[in-house]
Amino acid sequence: MSFLVVMLFSSTTALIKSCNYRFNDGGRSFNVHYDSISSSSSSTTTSTLVLNGFGVGTFHQHKLMNELHKIDSLQTINALDVIGQGDSWPVIQKKQEPSQFGTSINERNLEYSAALWLRQIEFFIQNFMQEPKIDIVGNSLGGYLAIQLAARLPSSKVRRICLLNATPLWGANLPGFNGILPANFLARNVGFRLFDLIRKTVTIKSYLNAAYHQFNDDELVQLIQNVTTNNQGGHAAFASILFTPNAGLPSTDEAIRMIPQDSEVCLVFGANDPWCTPAVARAFARRFQAKTMLRYFSLKNCGHCPNNEQPTITADIISNPTSATSQQPETDFSPSNPFETFQTNFLFK
Repeated sequence: MSFLVVMLFSSTTALIKSCNYRFNDGGRSFNVHYDSISSSSSSTTTSTLVLNGFGVGTFHQHKLMNELHKIDSLQTINALDVIGQGDSWPVIQKKQEPSQFGTSINERNLEYSAALWLRQIEFFIQNFMQEPKIDIVGNSLGGYLAIQLAARLPSSKVRRICLLNATPLWGANLPGFNGILPANFLARNVGFRLFDLIRKTVTIKSYLNAAYHQFNDDELVQLIQNVTTNNQGGHAAFASILFTPNAGLPSTDEAIRMIPQDSEVCLVFGANDPWCTPAVARAFARRFQAKTMLRYFSLKNCGHCPNNEQPTITADIISNPTSATSQQPETDFSPSNPFETFQTNFLFK
């Protein structure tokens, strides 16, 4: 297994290592990227894994990683790019072979799916997170993966799962396409046109303005745009990611029931999120209510990305949900109107 580490300084004090390693799955090799802040102690007992939302890279977690390190420098903190996102991509076998449509040997018969991502994450935990206990933090898509992961891992390994405006579902069905590349005519035309649209600067800014409570960060716009142009397979990956149904994975409802009863669960939701709304947050809280250690926090003046919008408060909550000083947990998870349960139930099935 090859391994590469590059040191870089973030805008604050912690030293973030930019790392890459080779992951093999189903006879195919991938170059996987992650960022890491090492523990200040050689005998650390806990570490944190942060999982990204869709369309970004580990750079979106740097603010949160630094804040977590300020609170507890004894832990190791890792943020991972899932395959087909950020800087994690198939190993290029033939540089001259075009791969825009998923027809090259690099991507043929590849499915960019949540199932692949979970195998990738489990490999990372087994090989790079040797601490007895880990915390799993996921924003948006990363929250969905954190739930699935917590349902699969031994309960002795997971200390806490923290969901930051998690989405309760992932994957869509497109008639005639199962997500396996190369994409068919319909998936290619729909997915590829959408990909070219969403990676335009004006579209990225519009998306972030909608997702955030207040947005003014041109550097983040550029970083997001960069990850759509620095690989050979972006179009095909987007089509596969968008239209791969999650056959074989449990629904979010089923996965939550599989998580051990005594698991520590922390929900942190920006109250101004236009997609994972307070109604979705309360629906999550009601489903986790049977767990003996649940804390649900609603952040005012915060949208879809607490990790990037309010990293200091979010880190305080993640580090110790039972005694966070910056925010009090919510205690009422009941629907705000008679239709709320009906409106959210289908998202978890």
